[in-house]
Amino acid sequence: MKQDKSWSPAHEKLRESMQQEVSVLRELLANLFQEEVFLSQKDPKRIYLIQEDRTALLKILGALRKERLITTKEIKTLFQAVSSGKKLQLEELLPQDDENSAQVISLRDQMHSLLEKMNDQKERNHHLHHEWTYLKNQPLPLPKKKKSAIATFEEKR
Repeated sequence: MKQDKSWSPAHEKLRESMQQEVSVLRELLANLFQEEVFLSQKDPKRIYLIQEDRTALLKILGALRKERLITTKEIKTLFQAVSSGKKLQLEELLPQDDENSAQVISLRDQMHSLLEKMNDQKERNHHLHHEWTYLKNQPLPLPKKKKSAIATFEEKR
């Protein structure tokens, strides 16, 4: 791998792409929180709308990820990075003494954190949805009849 690394237009493109990706991930997390509220309110119309919004956000996220992967490959080529069969760490593709490199690493960490939170929220929403559909398909319980009790006393003679 070449040691002469400096901040390049490809690095700038990577940073901008990651910033956009983090922004979309935040929107997706907010969308999942909204879905939880609508699931709690048992509002199918709003749930459907929020899921439509999420589909659009996921398409945007997919395009941004593809752009990030292409840019990362450009950087690997630019610095003639050789992975020798192992996955290269992001740090290996960035200039070490550049302030922008720290920002890119921070963006990567934010992405990991947001993905973790999204997975947790998605799991909560899945359980709420499962509970809601289970309860919706259950017959309503019949009101219990009150038992009447009569107390009997023995007469003393």
